[in-house]
Amino acid sequence: MKNPPAPGLVRNVTFPEIPAAQLDNGLTVLCVEDHHLPRTSVIVSLPIGRAHDPDDLRGVTQVMGEMLKEGTESRTSREIAEDLDHLAIDFGCEVSMEQTILSVTQLHPNLEEGLELLSDLMLRPAFPDEELTKVKVRWHGHLVAQRSDPNFLASERLSLYWYEGHPYSKVSTPIEHLSNMTPERLRERHTDCFAPQSASILFAGPISLGESVRLSQRFFSNWTGEAGIDNGLPDVTTRRERSVHLVHRPDSTQTRLLIGLTACSRLDQAYTQFKLANQIFGGGASSRYFLNLREDKGYTYGAYSSLKAYRQAGLLAAGASVRTDVTSDAIKETFAEMEGMCSGPPEEQELSRCKAEINGAFVRGLESPSSIGSLELTRRILGLPYDFYRSYIPAIEAVTPDQVSALSKRLFVPDEAAIVAVGDAAQISNALEEFGPLAVYDQNGKSVG
Repeated sequence: MKNPPAPGLVRNVTFPEIPAAQLDNGLTVLCVEDHHLPRTSVIVSLPIGRAHDPDDLRGVTQVMGEMLKEGTESRTSREIAEDLDHLAIDFGCEVSMEQTILSVTQLHPNLEEGLELLSDLMLRPAFPDEELTKVKVRWHGHLVAQRSDPNFLASERLSLYWYEGHPYSKVSTPIEHLSNMTPERLRERHTDCFAPQSASILFAGPISLGESVRLSQRFFSNWTGEAGIDNGLPDVTTRRERSVHLVHRPDSTQTRLLIGLTACSRLDQAYTQFKLANQIFGGGASSRYFLNLREDKGYTYGAYSSLKAYRQAGLLAAGASVRTDVTSDAIKETFAEMEGMCSGPPEEQELSRCKAEINGAFVRGLESPSSIGSLELTRRILGLPYDFYRSYIPAIEAVTPDQVSALSKRLFVPDEAAIVAVGDAAQISNALEEFGPLAVYDQNGKSVG
């Protein structure tokens, strides 16, 4: 069999200069000008996310974002839906751990109508009680359904343990918190979060910065107020001991495994090295972890690892859904692959392939003006260097095998791993106990042993 072809060279891409201006109220205006398509996206970024939700109201930022389109001072929910449909406007609200993004995308001739609607939704929401009741019913069904999903249960348990007591643990919404979400609390949350001084608005499409500023002044110059919450977050206490957690899912025929290790923050200078180490270990279908557990052992359809890096901390999570009877063996093989990462530098061919995979994914993320704009907004939210994306590919290409090896010895330490398993306790408890004292929870997150 012939050797596979070597990955092609990835030339550096030119991340465009993104001009910016500021309105008198503090709102930052940015523009990615591109005339290839007659569509314009408008993206508003706020430095508030799930991590900033009150302890008794987790998920409120997401519910508030969903409620924006359910009524304003001058429009009913039905009228908003009709306007979106009639003008072919795509409205979105996405809340991540440290950021909230609102957006409208429409044909360029409908840009002013889209901006008028966006400003109405953002600045004059009504939070009608009858619409909130409907949203809470939908959320209740969604939260109940989550409790049957082993992937969700594993991710929740790992985050609750790894970030215990820290805002990064707020990955899920307790059902009982829905009853605390009243129109009054949503209005308070809106006032606290929506402040022009901390926000950015980006236009992406066939439009200049000057026109972007003019339209922003027209539709957002009356946006006033100051943020009522501090978007800073405390330091994270690093976990450095083995722990084993079981979420009992009765009659489960598989075990969902998730194994967590301390990684880097998004601002760490070694972030690119962490990216490459993760890619080699379990970042894709050609990774060591995948090839071992699926291709060699046949334990699973897929085994992957991911790097979750926030401003204050990071976590590498390696996971697979395996047959119940190989739960212990799958954990041992995971640890064996981790130890293999520490045994010596990767071969140049493997490292080159992983560099090409990471760089290719980055280039695909630059395929549209709005995706470029989203990257820039995230860069600003995180406080990454100005030239982060301009130097991204050169930074990846500069990583050496010895750097990956040295970092792997810090990262892949099985004795410091958190092991999470979701499955039938009667079938897998004994297998898990050989890795350390076992903490057991039910599907609602309650400790049962």
